[in-house]
Amino acid sequence: MTGIKPISEVQVGDSVLTHTGKFRRVTKLFNRKYTGKLYKFQTLGNFEPLTTTEDHPILVSERAGLTWRFANEISYRTYLTRPIIQEELRQEEIQFSYELYHPTGKGGSFTSELVSLRSTPELMRLVGYYLAEGASDRYRVSFDIHKKEQTLKQDIMVSAKKVFGVDVSEKPDPDSNGLKLCIDSVRVASFFSQFGHHCDTKQLPWWMVLLPKEDITEIVRAEFWGDGHYSNKRYRYVKAMHSNYFTTRTTSKVLALEMQYMLGRLGIVASVSTHKQKGRKLCFSVTVHTPYVEAMGQLVGVVAKNSEVSHSYIHLKDGMIVSPVVKIETQDVKDFLVQNLEIDGDNSYIAANISVHNCVFCGLCVDACPFDALFMTNDFELSTYDKPSLKYSPDQLAIPPKTEGFTFKVKIDPEKGTTTHG
Repeated sequence: MTGIKPISEVQVGDSVLTHTGKFRRVTKLFNRKYTGKLYKFQTLGNFEPLTTTEDHPILVSERAGLTWRFANEISYRTYLTRPIIQEELRQEEIQFSYELYHPTGKGGSFTSELVSLRSTPELMRLVGYYLAEGASDRYRVSFDIHKKEQTLKQDIMVSAKKVFGVDVSEKPDPDSNGLKLCIDSVRVASFFSQFGHHCDTKQLPWWMVLLPKEDITEIVRAEFWGDGHYSNKRYRYVKAMHSNYFTTRTTSKVLALEMQYMLGRLGIVASVSTHKQKGRKLCFSVTVHTPYVEAMGQLVGVVAKNSEVSHSYIHLKDGMIVSPVVKIETQDVKDFLVQNLEIDGDNSYIAANISVHNCVFCGLCVDACPFDALFMTNDFELSTYDKPSLKYSPDQLAIPPKTEGFTFKVKIDPEKGTTTHG
């Protein structure tokens, strides 16, 4: 688990997030040339589209529950899914090392020191403040805030003294309302450098996204205090409108996705959108709407109420975060290189924030069978995720499949990884 990366950079042995919300090991990589239709799905609340072959199974949410559908079976307003991370990594201490320069004569030398910090609420809030307002180089860490943000300033100064034992200096900007809070320390700068030196490189090491909920609560809370905004306005045009949402913005794509997954772990559904601004870097907005406004307000200490009517089509259902398809594009390709992964146990992974199966029905098993015992169809009956589940009794096999026309209808249990005739 090293962070968010393209499928082309995934290696055997890496652990990836699956539809169960757990991390599983990659056991094999597949590359093949594909001729047919490519499908591109854009879902509400996701800034990246999912591009896949027409025969790739995708986990969708329907009235009857979760089920796998081929890409060519998915239509406008079909609800696609992404999991809530179920794993937790408890860290009593956070270790990091830094190098200290010692001048000696004509040259000098470096020594490396290992430092351990206790995982306290103050440390987690400092990380959140840094993600929102911080910058660092080899020798210094700074937090850029508004002069009126006195509560923020006080918390940063007190927390830095308690965690690192250092004083924070204040440097007001004479030409604006800006206030720079500085810590001149190689040791402190080395700690914060792991989160990125400047705004568009900000991100958490992935293990921090898995910290206990009380820790990520402090990180999310402080990041919002630094960069967040709550809109609670009522407008009257043709009819009354209520602008009621929380949002925080960043120029780091990775940080925006990490914030989305951390909020999901806290039971708060957030969408991520992009904003292009002339002469400025691409901005990513992490936004929380009704029915999760009240929970977000409690998290960040802001009095907020859900709107009377929820217009959010992104919500929690069946233990997943579901969002509707709002745009579908297709493209005919020939000998197009496609990639896939084999995942231990769960046989699925998350691509473009969407749960997909790792089987693309490539037909390799058919080609390898010399007895014509296997053949490919668009139907699947009693498929499973593991060998033990393939043991069926005569009574089980005697149950005829339900059909609609020429299509078999089976009952799929994504949690257990089994299918039955109902």
